[in-house]
Amino acid sequence: MKISRTRKFYILFVGWMVFLTVFSLIPRAGVDLGERGDKVAHFIAYFITAFIFCVSFRARFQKADIYAVFFAFGYGAVIELVQVFVPYRVGSFLDLAANFSGVLFFFLLYRFLLGKL
Repeated sequence: MKISRTRKFYILFVGWMVFLTVFSLIPRAGVDLGERGDKVAHFIAYFITAFIFCVSFRARFQKADIYAVFFAFGYGAVIELVQVFVPYRVGSFLDLAANFSGVLFFFLLYRFLLGKL
């Protein structure tokens, strides 16, 4: 059985979301990225989230890039809120800002590359 390209992107999207969720909620296993490294990791993770969402759903939604921004930012906000209630994690407004920066950079880059900016 051959898996369609669209279905492969859906599988990639679901896999990425599981990965991101697990690593956002488990304790950090002695990994200290420092303050800047942590924000860079948030930026990259949510850039990738918006990118994978857009690629996965662009056949379904005409404005997938805009939906990707709302989804990725909303998901990042929910994760930061959940981290407030997880004993070994800390939700942070600066982490949320780094998440949104990655999402916004994706959107601007995507629009620029399409010539829509």
